[in-house]
Amino acid sequence: MQNISGLDATICLGYLALVVGLGLYFSNKQKDNDDFFLGGRKMHWLPVGLSLFAGTFSSNSFVGLPAEGAFGNYHQLLAIYFIPFVVIPITCIWFIPFYKHLGYTSLYEYLERRFNRPVRLMASLIFILPQLSLMVSTACIRRFRFSISMISSKTFIQLSPIALPS
Repeated sequence: MQNISGLDATICLGYLALVVGLGLYFSNKQKDNDDFFLGGRKMHWLPVGLSLFAGTFSSNSFVGLPAEGAFGNYHQLLAIYFIPFVVIPITCIWFIPFYKHLGYTSLYEYLERRFNRPVRLMASLIFILPQLSLMVSTACIRRFRFSISMISSKTFIQLSPIALPS
């Protein structure tokens, strides 16, 4: 593994200092949970909407799914296009006004007030478990593929009658 250069270390530490500084500066302006979680309900809709939209995709979505759609199963690519053209308009027309009118910030808060806390916790668990299993399985698959490639390369080197240039 190569050592990090002085310029790279300076950029990383400078970025870290900037993020911590911004966090400390803005943390003094928060008075309650509404300020922390909802920005005091003072933010314009565009950055909030863009943030929510960007938060629904990971870097794997941007890199992997278009390639999968182009060279493999195009249904996943159609699912990505389905979100901005179908799901977001439905959410903006029906769900957001409903929650805003009732003063709720999320579906989970609605479920707790409409039913009870165990229902809210069950809904949270139903959302979290598939997400967690996806992350764990992805990590395991990557590790397994790396192990297989290492075993394959060692086997190839051991069985190869010709010495490979280093």
